[in-house]
Parts: sequence; structure tokens; C-alpha cells
Amino acid sequence: MQTLSHWIFIVVAWTNIYLQSRGDPHSVTCEYFMLFWIIMAVIETLLFLKVIESFTPVVTMMISVIGNLWDFMVFYFICLLFLGIVLPVFGLDKNEEYEQARAEAKSSGDGRDFAGYEY
Repeated sequence: MQTLSHWIFIVVAWTNIYLQSRGDPHSVTCEYFMLFWIIMAVIETLLFLKVIESFTPVVTMMISVIGNLWDFMVFYFICLLFLGIVLPVFGLDKNEEYEQARAEAKSSGDGRDFAGYEY
């Protein structure tokens, strides 16, 4: 199992390097590969630290804490998702740039405005 995770780590790292060198590093695909690679790097580091005898209890404790907090983390991310959905409904995402662009669109005279202007 360890060998497979090492190979997955290497493949994801090289794929990340290839995608960033050939395309836009800020694309969604590159960002997801970077996020997945960082999570795998943390896991690999914990597994490598387990080799050192003085770190073994700490690493074991951290792995058990992450396992115990899994239900809470899922609930927390669901709450964050709902909050992210609700805030734009209340119009809390409008700022000065949005209002300036909306005023320019209204003054252009073509009768068009941004979607949701009636709110």
C-alpha cells in the first residue's frame, strides 16, 4: 500500500508540473491538482515521521484525532458551503467596483443592465 501511495504522489506531482508548464497555473484543474498534491504531501510527511521513534506517538495521535474529527469536519464544510450560498442572496458581495460597472452599463444607453439589478 505504501508503494502505491508513493507512486500516486509522484504521478500527481509530475502531472501538476506538466499542467502548470503547458497551461494556465491558475486554472481550476491546476488548482485541484495542487490541493490534492499538498494533502498527499502532508500525509506522506506524517508517514515518514512515523519512522522516527520519538515522533511515533505524536503521529499516531494526530492520525486518530483526524479520524475522530471527520464527522465534525464534514458538517463544518457543509455549513461553510451553505453560508457561501446564502451570502450572495443577501447582496453582501456587492462592492464599489460592481456599483461603478453597473452605473457605466446603465449610462451606456443600450438599455441593458446587470442580471439581478432589480434586487
